Amino acid sequence: MTQSPTLRSFCIVADDLSGAADCAAAFARVCGPVSVVLGDGQAQSARMAIDTDSRAMERAAAVAATARAFEQIADNGFVHQLVYKKIDSTLRGHVGAELAAALGAAPRFTGAVVAPSFPEQGRTLSGGRLCLQGRPVGEPGQAGDLMSMLHLAGLQPALLAQPLADPAQITLLIQRALAGDARAVVVDAANQDELARLATALCAPAAGLLVAGSAGLARALAQHLDPKVIDAGRESAAPAPAGPVLTLVGSFSQASAAQVQQVEASGDAQVIRLDAGQWTGEQHAQDRRKALETAHETLRSGRNLLFAVGGAVRQPFSRSLVQAMARTTAPLLRHAATCVLTGGDTARALFNELAIDRLDVTGEFEPGISLARVRGLAVPQFVLKAGGFGDASALECIIRHFGRQRHSTRRALAPS
Repeated sequence: MTQSPTLRSFCIVADDLSGAADCAAAFARVCGPVSVVLGDGQAQSARMAIDTDSRAMERAAAVAATARAFEQIADNGFVHQLVYKKIDSTLRGHVGAELAAALGAAPRFTGAVVAPSFPEQGRTLSGGRLCLQGRPVGEPGQAGDLMSMLHLAGLQPALLAQPLADPAQITLLIQRALAGDARAVVVDAANQDELARLATALCAPAAGLLVAGSAGLARALAQHLDPKVIDAGRESAAPAPAGPVLTLVGSFSQASAAQVQQVEASGDAQVIRLDAGQWTGEQHAQDRRKALETAHETLRSGRNLLFAVGGAVRQPFSRSLVQAMARTTAPLLRHAATCVLTGGDTARALFNELAIDRLDVTGEFEPGISLARVRGLAVPQFVLKAGGFGDASALECIIRHFGRQRHSTRRALAPS
């Protein structure tokens, strides 16, 4: 019987913090805590993740940040068996440009294998095009067409479109494509079984490949961790003590808005909304002070609290908003047992405000919702959730699980 190929070391590079945490959690649930380095923070580990925070950057800045991360990997003293470029399962961000930058900065890679499907979240790939809940997004050549995105970035793509049952056949087809003109091989996947077969193929000994995907493929790859790594990495993490939950929702996604409404309707947390002007404007400092007074009283009494952005959604998204939210709410952390952060930009802004350049992802609450701790910080546990992940009850379930209050606080507060 042929022994299944195994992984002993890996490095994940993601363009936002929730993505870095999602993929780190996929491995952490198997092997124990995985360190996530924020930006240019230094870390040397056989099993790690790096957040370049580049999704919201302009293209040139995103390319430079990605190149620095891959140069750091080459310089940190480890030759990772797997290097994983996390890309968004709905293809947001500078997907093609960052992949091109990664390949350019790391000559060891002969090419990239790209499989962004995350079937557990209803995001799949068919014919190289993104599908949400089974329906193709956009038209060929438009948003959602991964083949076109890679071609425009200067990466000649090849497509593995048909379902393939044999990992050895997948390996052979990838090698043939890269031996030709292709620089990136896009692999369709409609379910987790197809991702599992691809993961087996990618873990087999082969010339250096950059692997790119979402947390879906990361979960499949984590099943190939060496048992020695699993045994050595496990540690008993004490559960977060029961206490009030502080939730910050800086995401503008429809999913996040529905989740906030559900929490408000359930009464599982006091909801405070400030609009963009109230969060950022100097003339609204009094509004923020009143909101903080209410927040302090709520948390000190043991009740859960949720901050969100009210009013009309302003596009394009401004980072100044989540930075203001982080600056205003950071002093509240000492009163919370758990802090829930919705949106990668929201999480990154808070950690930047606290001057944190590293966190340890310890596992996941459920796929797409990761758990993390920060060494030396009083808050026992953070819960990180991408803004678009989860159904309407996702935040409600998190707050009920980690919080202790059961009072009804159905009225949303907004300072006037």
